[in-house]
Amino acid sequence: MNSLVFINALHLFSEDHSMAKLLIFGGIGIGAFVIYEIATGRAKQRVEERKEQMQQIIAQERAQEENRCINLYNKCVDLGFSSFEKDSLKIFNTVAESMGYADKEKAREDFLRGKELTKKNKKEKAESIKREQQVKKEQGLQQDLKKSRELSKYYDLVGKEKTYKMYLDLLNNAKRKLIGLKKEQAETSRMARSLSSSLTEREVDWAVRGGIASGIAGPAAGVATALDAQSKNAEIRKRNAETNYSIAQMEVAIKSDIDANIAYWSKMVNEYTEKVNKASTLIVTDKTEEDIFKDIKVLTKKKEITDSGSVSIVVSIKPKNKSTLFDSDVPACYDGSILASVIRNNRSCGKTYLVLPIEGLEKDCQVKGIITGSFKKGDEKDIKIEYKPYHLWEREVI
Repeated sequence: MNSLVFINALHLFSEDHSMAKLLIFGGIGIGAFVIYEIATGRAKQRVEERKEQMQQIIAQERAQEENRCINLYNKCVDLGFSSFEKDSLKIFNTVAESMGYADKEKAREDFLRGKELTKKNKKEKAESIKREQQVKKEQGLQQDLKKSRELSKYYDLVGKEKTYKMYLDLLNNAKRKLIGLKKEQAETSRMARSLSSSLTEREVDWAVRGGIASGIAGPAAGVATALDAQSKNAEIRKRNAETNYSIAQMEVAIKSDIDANIAYWSKMVNEYTEKVNKASTLIVTDKTEEDIFKDIKVLTKKKEITDSGSVSIVVSIKPKNKSTLFDSDVPACYDGSILASVIRNNRSCGKTYLVLPIEGLEKDCQVKGIITGSFKKGDEKDIKIEYKPYHLWEREVI
């Protein structure tokens, strides 16, 4: 390699490594350049590994030192020493000596450091617990919000639209159940066939075996081998029959439960289909919400604060009188939703909607609701639940 190129490369190395490498290896080929790259790459990796190992060792030594300081402080506190200004040094000196401290000043420094570390750890632990509690509370609040939305899902639907949508959802759910059960039924049959196929033993070909034995050891040996093979085949057929019987019994037992569920959900599909058809032509009267609400008795049966700060309520709702359609003999019922508000200090602090059951309000019913908020355990005595009509109507019973 030209010496001038090498000298120029050395001169450039400190300023531009990539340029230096091009100059140096330009004269000795790409192979040497690749070897150099691999070697320097591995060297860099080893340097990084050693650096990481040193950092781990330093961290371990620091942790050990901190633990020693904390142990010194805790042992002193346990024996009644917590301050150099107020307490007897005899306790401190005894503990320090028992822990191998020869330098009293070093022991004093470690004691004070242990005190600060203990205080810091307690603070961090308290903050960690607080964060965990906050996360848990937020998760609980999200669950309460989800439940509240599910319970009041149909609150904004009016008249026959509410009844129709509620029965339609039940119908679609029943259809999904039915489809899933039929798939489960088919899968059970497939698994039974697969299990039977995998456990079924294959019979041996007695003629082939007899022929081979006859060719090797003569006709007598061939006959004996063939008879033995036929005997073994009989045993195999017996075992296969027992295995297949057991599998068939298992399949029947599983399918029996599935068939019962299919029958049930098929029945529900028919019933819900009929309800959906009736709901589409539902008769609704013109009775006012005010008159309907006056004819309803609403009573809070249960009121409690959840862990996430929401108010969970169970409400009894029942009609005071029986209803008939347009003063005829045709039975009618009330339907709709009621607004439930949390009142504290004469101020509304949250609300939810109590949705009357799908069959309408023909008799006393229990309705649940969740009012999300930031209440605390024990607030139950300071709050009350106020009820107002939201959407109420009178309709025929279906």
